[in-house]
Amino acid sequence: MVQKLLLYYLVFMSVITFVTFGIDKFLALKSLRRISEKRLHTLSLLGGFVGALFGMAFFRHKVSKKEFYLKELAIIFIWIIWLVFYFLDYNRLNFLDVG
Repeated sequence: MVQKLLLYYLVFMSVITFVTFGIDKFLALKSLRRISEKRLHTLSLLGGFVGALFGMAFFRHKVSKKEFYLKELAIIFIWIIWLVFYFLDYNRLNFLDVG
């Protein structure tokens, strides 16, 4: 049950982060006040790392900013390591089984 809630949380945060990247790209194109990089990184750290990755690719946003890109890659790497250890440690790689 906890694993499914974690999955739902990560999906929710990824959608929020993806939309936020899209909004920031729109604001950039219109030369309006932007969403801070700190806020974008925070959303990634809070679980929206997949949405950030897709947002960067889909909107072609922040991909040329090397420092931002490297920070995002570090966040993604940290999340992947944590998730692997979490599911291996608790032997819960089959949490989506319904049978």
